[in-house]
Amino acid sequence: MALLANKTAIVTGASSGIGRAIALKFAAEGANVVIADTVEQPIEGGESTVELIRAAGGNGVYMKTDISDWNAVDALVGATVDRFGRLDVMVNNAAIYTSTNLVETTPQNLFFTAQDYETQGANLKASPPLRSPHDVDALRAALSAGLIDIVATDHAPHAPAEKAALYAAFADTPGGMPGLQTLLATMLRLVDEGLIALPELVRMCARNPAERFGLGRRKGRIAAGYDADLLILD
Repeated sequence: MALLANKTAIVTGASSGIGRAIALKFAAEGANVVIADTVEQPIEGGESTVELIRAAGGNGVYMKTDISDWNAVDALVGATVDRFGRLDVMVNNAAIYTSTNLVETTPQNLFFTAQDYETQGANLKASPPLRSPHDVDALRAALSAGLIDIVATDHAPHAPAEKAALYAAFADTPGGMPGLQTLLATMLRLVDEGLIALPELVRMCARNPAERFGLGRRKGRIAAGYDADLLILD
């Protein structure tokens, strides 16, 4: 029996991005899934989440909901219980955006999956750890939809001998990987793939990080009065 058979779940913000990925996974595990969002069509284009769920043999329904309206949220829960007779899971994926919110990811989490540990081993050990291909797809969709504010690396390289040494457990292996010399190259690859536009690369990798650390008046832009921090990539 599927893990969530006969269960009912509401996923807010499930028309696009990570919420969409969560809803599809819940449906694949047998849940009745309510897609609660302000619009039904995904930001990234293509079929709606409900259409994908039904095409795969699952049970999904879209309910237009503005989570900033408490009455709308109450109505959502009531309509769900009326339709399915129960509510077992509530995933609060959507949020009301304020300037204090920040969504960040790393370049390696946009390219590598947990399956790559089999060939790369400890070379890919970092924090956060690598996830499934489905998670990578969800992150890329969020990136393309403009839902990620910063892509950054802490640049934590280790000598090959450190990574290759024998340790009592994988957890003892030093974590981290090079990032300073690879960040721009990897992000330009996403530009070449058409996933993001070049101005978005600048926003996520330069302007937003500078503003986050209070340096927005002198770093993060190529402009008069700003520090001349330039990298030429051939």
